[in-house]
Amino acid sequence: MQNALPATGRVSLDFFQPYSVGLRGILAQIIIGMIVALVLYPFYEIIVKGNYGWLYLFAALWGIAILGSLEPRPGSIEGMLYTEITFGEHALVLAAGAVQMLIFALLFLRWERSSVGFMEKSEIGIIKTFDKSTSKTIRGYVGRFTIFHVIIYMLVGGIFYEISGYQ
Repeated sequence: MQNALPATGRVSLDFFQPYSVGLRGILAQIIIGMIVALVLYPFYEIIVKGNYGWLYLFAALWGIAILGSLEPRPGSIEGMLYTEITFGEHALVLAAGAVQMLIFALLFLRWERSSVGFMEKSEIGIIKTFDKSTSKTIRGYVGRFTIFHVIIYMLVGGIFYEISGYQ
């Protein structure tokens, strides 16, 4: 998709390479995953138990991706304010971030709910249960969140790396 943009319209994508896979990038994602997990932990029950938990998690993660970078990178508020790049470049990175966060939110909630005894449906209708006795410690939650964050980052990053032709 990046190659479809004119050369002058993808300068910052070529420079920043928003999805890079390497030891330094993975270590950074591990740290980011742990910090984001800790920041979202106070909202654990709302996200895991709530009917719209996936939406809350998606919105929080995508919002952090858009607002959290202090660098003028494509797809961030700072990038939109301080770089002279095309809307297409920003839109491409915003779309990739949305796909990454949506996949993460849906799959992570499925995993987390199954690990804490959350049931969505039964034969008699919809029941919601949350068994605190089986809930994992904060360390387990942070570990699962971080692992999942890195895996989804690498998968989406690898796909967009190939699609964008960074090699």
